[in-house]
Amino acid sequence: MTPTILGISFSTRMQGLAVIKSHYLIDYSLKLNKDKWGPQKRDLFLSSLASCIKCHTINTICLSRPEPHQEIREFKELNVLIRSLAYQQKIRLVEYSPKQLLLLVTGTEKKTKKALMRSLSEIYPELVPQYEKEMSNRNKYYIKLFEAVAAAKLFSKEIGV
Repeated sequence: MTPTILGISFSTRMQGLAVIKSHYLIDYSLKLNKDKWGPQKRDLFLSSLASCIKCHTINTICLSRPEPHQEIREFKELNVLIRSLAYQQKIRLVEYSPKQLLLLVTGTEKKTKKALMRSLSEIYPELVPQYEKEMSNRNKYYIKLFEAVAAAKLFSKEIGV
């Protein structure tokens, strides 16, 4: 059975989700929520995640995690809840650091987030518009989307799918 992989990258304001199955990026989204962190925002994030898991019959979640010194209390809270959700639904959970995601950078250029986004746009041409917008943005907006795609793609590559 071909795994259906959900890549997740989030902050307290943004949630990037990407679903990969059989080398194909079958769904992706970026959600921005500017509200103050609280139970309502947390529950909205989790219901969005549960909906995606159910809709795509996810069997592996790949989480892009910041470096430990960059993790804030809200991130840790969400991480525990995602782990619990995965455990309850018998879904494998894999975590990747920012350095691990950069393994997807192709060519000999310096391994940066910008290079990662370019490499992913070459693999998945449907991401080119987001890549181009991100390159023209003064404030970075789409990086969480690309990190979610990278997490799912890295796992897919590791298992040879």
